[in-house]
Amino acid sequence: MGSGLIPDGQRMKIKIDTIGLNDAEAIKAYYSFTDTINSHNQAISVLGKSNSAIFGKTSAATLLQYLPTENRTDTTGMGFGYGAAVDSVKLLIAMNYMSGDKEVEQTFNIFPLKDTLNTDTTYYVNFPYMDYIDDEPLFTFRYKGESANADVEWIKTDITPAGEEYLKELLSDTTVYSRAKTYTTLFKQRFPGFVIAPAESSPDGALYYSTLDYTFLELYLHNYTDATLTTVKDKGVKQAYYFDNDAINDTIPRNHSVISVEHDYTGTVMDGVKDGLVEATTGYIQGVAGVTTTLELPDAFFDAIEALKEDPDDDIMIHQAMMYVYLENDDVEQMDNSHHKLGSYINYSTLSPIADYIYTQEAAGTSLAYGGMLNRTYGYYSMDISSYLHQAMKRTSIPRKFTLAPIAYPYTPNEAFVWKETALKISDAVQGAGNKQIHVKLTYTLIK
Repeated sequence: MGSGLIPDGQRMKIKIDTIGLNDAEAIKAYYSFTDTINSHNQAISVLGKSNSAIFGKTSAATLLQYLPTENRTDTTGMGFGYGAAVDSVKLLIAMNYMSGDKEVEQTFNIFPLKDTLNTDTTYYVNFPYMDYIDDEPLFTFRYKGESANADVEWIKTDITPAGEEYLKELLSDTTVYSRAKTYTTLFKQRFPGFVIAPAESSPDGALYYSTLDYTFLELYLHNYTDATLTTVKDKGVKQAYYFDNDAINDTIPRNHSVISVEHDYTGTVMDGVKDGLVEATTGYIQGVAGVTTTLELPDAFFDAIEALKEDPDDDIMIHQAMMYVYLENDDVEQMDNSHHKLGSYINYSTLSPIADYIYTQEAAGTSLAYGGMLNRTYGYYSMDISSYLHQAMKRTSIPRKFTLAPIAYPYTPNEAFVWKETALKISDAVQGAGNKQIHVKLTYTLIK
């Protein structure tokens, strides 16, 4: 019943095919790099130097504004008390290990910023912090290992001669030690902030991160019972300063921070990536705003789609295009060290996504078909790139290259600054069903 109701010329066939497994149509991969990743107010600091056989050298520093945790103004104007002087300076911080050799002791310097951070400016990971500090640090400290159970620890610093003078200035005028917005602004103008950075002479060790809501600088002081400065008080004074990015309330401005990272890929397979794309045999996506992997769909890939037509006059309507990207190794260690989700970008520098990965909608609570999650059972990422592929087939203005990189949402702390070493399989010598080469599975309709 119904035979002949649909004319032969109007028949539609739904089919499923895979593109990309043959050498001619294989998806190409390149190492890519950008140093214009937003590193402003990421709620974490990144510190240290490391050296990796794969990723070369990485050095990270963090610029931090700070504010006093309590008022120091009083009716007598003494502030810290008679003849107050600093005995020691400690950094309260959780040094969470990311990568590198944590058994190597590194030296870190704390410098004063010459000028305050502009709250209307977006700062990027390539921020040249050396141009904004003096040659001599205020405080130094040495560190190796890691904070146990991610707990904070007190790290005592060594105070330099420049630090001694800075502390005198820091204690000299307590009128700016007020929680009122006017005074916190004055405090930042007078004391723009710090840069914590590994010393240039320090050996390569490990990279660490810490959350700013649990990072403080603490001064331990002594003072005297009266203006004669003859008798030291039995009980000392402690003054803490916080670095947290979050505002305490609507009336008090928050601190600002900037992560500055330098990557050196000299002598690695990625050598030259800062000058342009470098062909990759294994795709890598590095943490701490490092190397990403850019995929190119060659002309032969689109020719293979055209070859699916049974007649040159047929049209193809793509219902779904699922791309599968396998890990180089699917063991537990590799999975644990890989990003849990990857984004896809036409331009990663500007976080411009492909049409399927509109992360702003995801941030607003809309669930995307894109996916991008790591499937730990089978060791691959799967991304729905249907809209992008349809556009790339129909419009020459759509680039046939896009970049796999850390997700853009949630953005703070930015996943770009989490240390991962995702390694992706680009090609596979295995033929048949076991082939783990990057490929796209198409569900489509042939329209006669």
